[in-house]
Amino acid sequence: MLIYFKSLIFIVIEMFCYKLFFEIFTVPKNYKYKIINTLLFSLLILSDFILVVYLSNDFILKQLAVILVFCFYMLLLFEVTFFKSLALSIMFQGLLLITDYLFWLILSSLKINGISSSNLMDKDDLIVLLGKATLLVFVLILNQYFNGKKKLNIDVSKKDWILILPFPLMTIGVITALIIHFINSSSEQTNTLFIIASSLVFMNIIEFYLIKNILVREKQIRENELFKLQTANQVQMYHSISSNLDILRRKTHEYQNQITCFGRLIYDEKYTEAKSYLEKISTETAEYYDHIDTNNVIVNAILNTKYREAREENILFVFKFNDLAELKIEDTDIVILLSNLINNAIEATTKCLSNRIIKIKLEIEGTDTIIAVSNFHENKLIEKGNTFATTKPTAPDNHGIGLRNIIDVVKKYHGSYAIRTVDNEFLFSSIIPNTPLQ
Repeated sequence: MLIYFKSLIFIVIEMFCYKLFFEIFTVPKNYKYKIINTLLFSLLILSDFILVVYLSNDFILKQLAVILVFCFYMLLLFEVTFFKSLALSIMFQGLLLITDYLFWLILSSLKINGISSSNLMDKDDLIVLLGKATLLVFVLILNQYFNGKKKLNIDVSKKDWILILPFPLMTIGVITALIIHFINSSSEQTNTLFIIASSLVFMNIIEFYLIKNILVREKQIRENELFKLQTANQVQMYHSISSNLDILRRKTHEYQNQITCFGRLIYDEKYTEAKSYLEKISTETAEYYDHIDTNNVIVNAILNTKYREAREENILFVFKFNDLAELKIEDTDIVILLSNLINNAIEATTKCLSNRIIKIKLEIEGTDTIIAVSNFHENKLIEKGNTFATTKPTAPDNHGIGLRNIIDVVKKYHGSYAIRTVDNEFLFSSIIPNTPLQ
């Protein structure tokens, strides 16, 4: 009975390693009911256990059966084709066999070096468990490598991996110490040590999935924040555009009366009054027409709206732009970028008694899009790592959400950015490849 219990523990550890291995190269299915994923994974463990028990005397048949069972269940658990599932199943089974063989060589080496075979016989299970723990660490490192290089799964930062990896490495060290220092222990003691070591391995698995679930929730929260901010920016922009259109409609209705009045002044030969009246209505009408034309409808709407807002605050805008007809940044993303950058700049500049200037550069240069904004500020900025926290007393919990979302958009397009503060001047610049988002 004990041997079946130990075999089950080995299989459960292998299955978690197998699941992690698949998560590197493909995406898990999201069933409507989470219990389905748990049930399928439990059936996989049970199926593998039955194969190991009943095919223990036929090594080749057992390996083939295990690979096919893995392939079938992974088709149910992951978004993957049959041939890819089969290939990954063969790869992982080969990795598993290599690990088992290497630790069998270690065991054989210990026997050759004079350690009692009877003592090692009781330690075989601990050595096999050490191999499984080592495989777990290897798969975790492999997971980090591929996620870091190809972004195939949830992005786990180096800081997160510093929290994850030490515990598995410590577990390997503890199991190794148990094998070495308790080499002459009795069978009962060895079984107790096996349970302790197994518990450590399972704690590693639980720790990884707990941290991963936390990261998933954080990602969802960030996406919700981004969506709310994007919606707020779009609503604000469309509201401003709508307001300006209403004003223009009213001005259009007034136009006929103005023409009539102007004609009457000319008819009465009141040329001085007519000239003065013409200058007045020309200035008023010009206030409500677009001053900026980049050949991009969305960019025009944002820049002209923000330009009018800045003029109302007596802020000088300095623009540098070229033809943006071929801009490849998606509309929703350019709204997030420009609206947040210019909103932050206007808000900071309104608090300045002098240097009420905002400079904006928006150009396509070769294969890159250059976006840069600079403005002056009165309050001291609070730096938080590679970004800045808000100085708004009414929103202490929203630590630089706008700026973080700007940075997220730049990274989304594989661009680079720089943030500097020099003599109370805040400067943000970014270079984004002007290519369609893949």
